[in-house]
Amino acid sequence: MTDHINLPQLPTGRALFAFEQMRAALQGQPALLAQLDAARDAAQALRTLEAQHAAEAEARRSAARGEAQAIDYQLDRTLGELANLCAALSKLGEEHPQGAAAQAFSARFFPNGVTEIIRAVYEDQLLKIESLLSAIEQAPAADWVATLPIEPYVETLKTLTPKYRAELEKSAPATVTYDQLRAERRAAHQQLAYLVAGVYFTLRDSHDEALTPLTRQIERHRALRKGRRAVTVDVDPQTGDEVEVDAPTEGE
Repeated sequence: MTDHINLPQLPTGRALFAFEQMRAALQGQPALLAQLDAARDAAQALRTLEAQHAAEAEARRSAARGEAQAIDYQLDRTLGELANLCAALSKLGEEHPQGAAAQAFSARFFPNGVTEIIRAVYEDQLLKIESLLSAIEQAPAADWVATLPIEPYVETLKTLTPKYRAELEKSAPATVTYDQLRAERRAAHQQLAYLVAGVYFTLRDSHDEALTPLTRQIERHRALRKGRRAVTVDVDPQTGDEVEVDAPTEGE
């Protein structure tokens, strides 16, 4: 359903706060209240998993093993410079061979910005980089690499990544993986979409009051994203007060 509804993925605090505000407007609608509870439960489950993921990430940073931290810094710098170069070349436009290749490369490997990779917990970052290196060995990514002046960055990634894996394998992997977090996010977003669709279908022209709390949080979230804030601004689900958080979706 989320493929057909233009609905942003809200931070869990914002979603939970909106759900509690919506409850009064949905009294007398047992089916919608059930959907509201399902969406709330999914958001709470995601919030718990995000907290666990963040705690593990912090523990790993604090215990930075062997050479992993030093290699991580080099990888972050390499990826950042690679992304910046592609962004600059993209401005040449799709009519220019390098412009078109840079746009395609960025869309494929940095769809949400390079910070999604460089701020990920160690093991998740490793998997993302290995996936990138595997993909550029085949068309069409191999053609983009051949067109762009990025060979030094690619070679650096190829040299550092095996060393990075070797360091990380000296300790146990994360309990909560990025793939698990992404799946839980998708499930929570799906429940949110079901709720919105249910309100529209059931209340028809009277849906505004019920959806106003959610609309308010969506508009605020979009405004902050448009401002390209370096951190995610969530809200306390109990009070609605805004708080800055390091979102796992964009990093750890």
